[in-house]
Amino acid sequence: MFALIAVLAASIQTTALEQSFLSCAEIRNDKRRLECYDATASTIQRTAKERAEEKAEKAVSQFGIAQPKPEVVPLERLELKVASAELNSSGYLVLTFENGQVWRQVGSTGTPFRRAQFKKMKSATIIARARGPHRIEVEPLGRGFKARRVQ
Repeated sequence: MFALIAVLAASIQTTALEQSFLSCAEIRNDKRRLECYDATASTIQRTAKERAEEKAEKAVSQFGIAQPKPEVVPLERLELKVASAELNSSGYLVLTFENGQVWRQVGSTGTPFRRAQFKKMKSATIIARARGPHRIEVEPLGRGFKARRVQ
């Protein structure tokens, strides 16, 4: 509840600062307009300093206390576009996706992937498993393998 009030107060204060800034822009007299901007900037600096002090105080008061982890909605599957594919020194497939994630094959699939197939790899579906490594199904090859995320 307190967090909601703090967010609302911050948004109201931001809106007031924005209004102040916009009203300065309407002043025709250069000297008065500059004074208005200076006053608004001073308010922004004070507000930023107060927020920094509040964060520092909170950090000190919360130091050593276990913080609850933010809730993350677990995904069952994720479809990503393949940026590149290569074999590592052990002969396992390493996929780099457009979002920056890197996944490495674990275990054998029976039939090894060939370099000629790499260019055909457009997208992959990563399927979460309750235990052990995830499963990646590569399209349009219609093949899958067990993998772990390495980056």
